[in-house]
Amino acid sequence: MLFINTRPADRAQQLTSALQAEGLTVLELPLLALEAMPWSESLATLFAQINEVQVIVVVSPAAVEFGMQALAQAGGKPEDLHNIQWIAVGDRTAQALAQYGISAEVPKVETSEGMLQLPVLQTLNSGQCLAFWRGEGGRMFMMDQLKQQGMRILNFVLYERRCPVFTQ
Repeated sequence: MLFINTRPADRAQQLTSALQAEGLTVLELPLLALEAMPWSESLATLFAQINEVQVIVVVSPAAVEFGMQALAQAGGKPEDLHNIQWIAVGDRTAQALAQYGISAEVPKVETSEGMLQLPVLQTLNSGQCLAFWRGEGGRMFMMDQLKQQGMRILNFVLYERRCPVFTQ
């Protein structure tokens, strides 16, 4: 049997190895690549406001990596953000943050709805500022819900999803 593994190249190996160990032939054909958004005036403006943020919501390990790269480009360091409350969508994202010395809350249910139930978000007052580190198109529901509650949202779109050129 031939199995086509379409996971992104940097995340395909574990699945490929497990399938090959079971005797399957595996062809890796990634259909998704994550690429950093180019540095822009809008990202510079967002990072200039980072000290106004009470909470940063990080939606993926990729958002951690691209966010930290952009933070460095803005002249900041992870330790500059240790006074901010962090929320990670899941354990893998929290582990990626921990590599930068940052502790994050993780919802029991790793969804937008689960994150909205976290006590840190329940205690915010209208007008407080939250940042979202995300990819293009991700977690709009959560941002919309918090905006409706009167929160100020800084929307850091840090990466985009593309079909890898070699796959096309």
